[in-house]
Amino acid sequence: MFPLINVGSQRFPKMIPRRVVRVTWDDNITTEGWINGTEIEIQRYYLNNEFNHGNAFADVMKTATKVEFIDVEVPALVAI
Repeated sequence: MFPLINVGSQRFPKMIPRRVVRVTWDDNITTEGWINGTEIEIQRYYLNNEFNHGNAFADVMKTATKVEFIDVEVPALVAI
């Protein structure tokens, strides 16, 4: 169940912030994309964790070493 917020006498789903990030990997390659969450949640998700950048034939494990937040307007998602 997603958290709800009170607005007057009605309850609405809490808006989930959507952020655009640039992630630097341990081989100094960067990727950009959007992810939902707060800055702390996003940093905890990426930093010092391994992600598979491989394909169907071989695993290529990379560790995130840096997360940058890019300030652009991205519509927030509503948790329903």
